[in-house]
Amino acid sequence: MGEDQAMMKNLTKKKGIASIEELREITIEGEATLIACQMTMDLFEVKQEELIDGPELGGAATYLEVATKSDINLFI
Repeated sequence: MGEDQAMMKNLTKKKGIASIEELREITIEGEATLIACQMTMDLFEVKQEELIDGPELGGAATYLEVATKSDINLFI
């Protein structure tokens, strides 16, 4: 684990914020749709095989299509 990752993990634990793993589990239980940004993946040379299981690939148009039909959405 890199120094930045360790710092973030310690900070979220100290502040009582759910871990990425916990947030992912809650998201799956809530039947949310995860959309991985294809442009960001291309920019950082991330391959689909490197992602966790579950996210769809898409861009802004894909996100907007889903978001406009949703009660709640979060763009990170």
